[in-house]
Amino acid sequence: MKSLTIEEGKLVPLIFDKMFKKVFGNPDNTKPIKKLIEIVLNEKIDSLSLLPQELISNNDKTKKNSVDVLAKLSNGRKILVEANTSFDYGDADRNLFYLARIMSEDLKVSQTYYEYHQHILINLNLKGSEKHPIIQYSINTLQPNIEEEYKTYTNKLNIYCINIPFFTEKCYNKNTEKLDEQAMFLGMLNCRDISKVNKFTKGNKLMKEIMNEVVEFSNDEIMSLAYNEEENDRYMKEMHDYHFRKKLEEAKLKHQEDVKNMYEECQKETEEAKERNQKEIEEAKEKNQKEIEEAKKNYQFEVEKMEKELINKALKLGLSEKDIKQIMNSKKE
Repeated sequence: MKSLTIEEGKLVPLIFDKMFKKVFGNPDNTKPIKKLIEIVLNEKIDSLSLLPQELISNNDKTKKNSVDVLAKLSNGRKILVEANTSFDYGDADRNLFYLARIMSEDLKVSQTYYEYHQHILINLNLKGSEKHPIIQYSINTLQPNIEEEYKTYTNKLNIYCINIPFFTEKCYNKNTEKLDEQAMFLGMLNCRDISKVNKFTKGNKLMKEIMNEVVEFSNDEIMSLAYNEEENDRYMKEMHDYHFRKKLEEAKLKHQEDVKNMYEECQKETEEAKERNQKEIEEAKEKNQKEIEEAKKNYQFEVEKMEKELINKALKLGLSEKDIKQIMNSKKE
């Protein structure tokens, strides 16, 4: 089990849920979240305001939900930003449900759907593909009679999946002076070493301010304890998953070995059955041949017996033995 106290020289990363909300969910300082959204959408934003993190519904039976950061842009668009440290399909469904609730609550009486503002979900994932650092999902339709050409069906919903490890690795392993602002900013979200802070924030005032806050909040006992408890839970889950996968693999190998042994046993029994069958056939042939030979002998004996009887009768009738043989030979011809 890992220690519940943060290691010396280490930071609570920005991607950690509570740190993320502390820095990017501060309504008194919206510069960090504004910059993050600009980096992801690749566009300049005039202004934004942060909305309550608690999703409230008038339906008492509706489950209460709390999002990481929900922002409303000056043009009416709403941006939901979720930091996912153990992102899986369950998180994807959960975050999409959050966005659906926000969208449904925003639809006003007598408002036309054309006037409905765009809603965007940004998933910041600690686990993801290194080949596809940013994936944008939108609702498209395949145009008929045009092979593999898609047309936007609606622009009211967009989802961005940002795979943070891709950018962090670039920042750790390459000269940061050659990296663009997007790579530096997104890579900074998973910075866990105080010694790397200057490397991530060199020449960028806002990023420097953000990381100064991260260093300060990392020294907070409650923050560090919450982070390490989550890290410990994740570590235990990974160990559980590792041993489960190991046992599963062992079971697969054993199953494959059992199948192989069964196949070989079946092959052996088949060969033995073939040999037995062949032996029985040979024995049957041999027995049949003996019976045929015996039948021939019996037939020959009967023929010879009949011939003798005929000769005796012919002799009694006064025929000579020579005449009788001539008659019998002519019959055979």
